[in-house]
Amino acid sequence: MKKLASLLMAGLLAVAMIAPASAAGANEILKGTPELDGALDDIYLQSAVYTIESDSVNYAWGGADIQDFSEAASYFLWDDNYLYVCTVNVDDTPVALTGEKTWQNDAAELWFIDEGLRHKIHAAADGNFFLGGDGDGQTPYDFAGAKSVANYTDDGWCIEVALPMNDLGAGKEFSFTLQVNNCLDDGAAAGSASGSQAGDYGMKCVAEEVVLPEPETEAEVVDVVVDAPAAPQTFDAGVIAAVAAIVSAAGYALSKKR
Repeated sequence: MKKLASLLMAGLLAVAMIAPASAAGANEILKGTPELDGALDDIYLQSAVYTIESDSVNYAWGGADIQDFSEAASYFLWDDNYLYVCTVNVDDTPVALTGEKTWQNDAAELWFIDEGLRHKIHAAADGNFFLGGDGDGQTPYDFAGAKSVANYTDDGWCIEVALPMNDLGAGKEFSFTLQVNNCLDDGAAAGSASGSQAGDYGMKCVAEEVVLPEPETEAEVVDVVVDAPAAPQTFDAGVIAAVAAIVSAAGYALSKKR
């Protein structure tokens, strides 16, 4: 299953590599508003993407194989209200934890450095969503206005978040990294974490907007008018001519008698 999952993730990452020619650079976030539904909209593929791969395991616990990584990618968009981050992960051992170990859930940890503050957004596959910070936990985001939607998929999970951000607009810059937690059992006895908590990869919002797909149009219904068939003729032209000749001869005969 791991090999299959890795192949599926490789296919997904390949899609990102063949995005439209107008796609932004790796760290350039285009302007566009996705549907916040926990699914990777096509317009994300035109914008910035941050990936973690097989050699990026930070640590493993409980005897988990250090190679038991969890490949993932985070895609970005922005608009006048939110920074959008959609993270997809291949995971064939989905786990939802409760109690004190929820921080070890299968989750995307979105690590930011913005306005001199370093913090993370923890968005779990089971919907658990919270803000974590270093030191006093300050953040340049109004987390009360943040939104998150998470869905399990056939191959793993997808988490989409909308984050209010100070001074959001073209030219806005911040730093980011992604860590993915991959718990292997319900007791959190084993698992691994892939990616980075450094938050040191530069991102930039740009003015260029995504190209929206052409709206689907219904086929035009054309009314076909069929001419009514001509009324059936009781007499053909030859018969009519013969009758006319007879009438004419009769009239001549009457005129002679007079």
